[in-house]
Amino acid sequence: MFSNFFKRHVRLPARLEISKPLCARHQFGSSGQAVFFNNTAASYHWGCYGTSMAIYEALIDDGYSVVSFDVETTHQSLGDAPYLACPKQIEKFGQQLQAVNPMAFRAITDSDLIVINGEGTIHRFHQGPRVLLSIAKFASGLGKRVHLINHSCFPSGGTEPAADDIEEFYKTCLNGIEKIVVRDIESSRNLDRLGIIHTVGFDCLPHYLRRHPNIPEMPKAIVVGAASWWQQDQAKQFAVNLVESGVVNSGIPVIFLSGGFKRAPEEDELHFKCMKETITELRLTRPPSLGEWMGWIKSSHVLITGRFHHFIAAATVRAPVVYGSGNTPKTEAVAEMVGAPLGVELAEQNGGFALRTAIQSPFRTSPAQVKFLQERAAQNLSFN
Repeated sequence: MFSNFFKRHVRLPARLEISKPLCARHQFGSSGQAVFFNNTAASYHWGCYGTSMAIYEALIDDGYSVVSFDVETTHQSLGDAPYLACPKQIEKFGQQLQAVNPMAFRAITDSDLIVINGEGTIHRFHQGPRVLLSIAKFASGLGKRVHLINHSCFPSGGTEPAADDIEEFYKTCLNGIEKIVVRDIESSRNLDRLGIIHTVGFDCLPHYLRRHPNIPEMPKAIVVGAASWWQQDQAKQFAVNLVESGVVNSGIPVIFLSGGFKRAPEEDELHFKCMKETITELRLTRPPSLGEWMGWIKSSHVLITGRFHHFIAAATVRAPVVYGSGNTPKTEAVAEMVGAPLGVELAEQNGGFALRTAIQSPFRTSPAQVKFLQERAAQNLSFN
């Protein structure tokens, strides 16, 4: 069954294959300069690489010269973000930015377009979201075009409203942004509550994979991934549940999928070690390219994961997937968009039976749903 959102918004094509080029590249710099904040290509796993590279390539294709700042800069090198979004505090933030990171300040003032990749950051009220929201407000106050794209928006960390001062901070900073694209339906509901005009898109990964479709066939395996927010005991319980589900003794190899462009997520190594205490035959795999990372997912007997981008990748290549919760409701929200069943609490005590039931009927997208995700992903990437 397709979700109501899918049925309202999908356009079913007569044929699904791509018969013409996806883009025409404009002369480099002909559209001016863009500054790209929160680039995750070299900071996390291969899914984040594909997502951020989709944005970078789209800016180049649209004729922009690009200045880029990575996600580490967001969290560590743009000064202390304010807790209030009043004009005085935003002006003070801009003055501080000029002192602590003059390159970022000059990039904003020189650029014709500010693109903020909100991936993994626009939730709750810690330093990361306050910085990106403050940059958006500061830049729009200078009369700059600002696009906040490819993000999930959870001021409270969940579906319920945050405290009044947090909601007001989000609302004030988001007002005045030229384009806002969220990647899930629950974030759209949050922005509706705040009265913010926006577009419902999707994560950019399906767009990148549409442009770079060469995915090698890999050995058949049961592919697993642990949620980024898990502690050691949760990773250990996930391993116990996998054993109790029966997949470990199925005769099919079980691999833990990690890897990234410059570095894999730091937590992967710890999660793998915790799980290997119970599943001694578990093997850690770090593919050297996005293509091979996708190959393991596409070729999998089933993907069982707590990672958001694992679900996105599986949905894009129609791999069978069983998913669990992330650190916000974003995975459940994108699953709702394509009519996937509710996820499984992968690290819950005595969760082996529920996991076994889910593995017997994993979710798999249809060709029409893949096309829908590709079209939604492209909503992020129109800059002119």
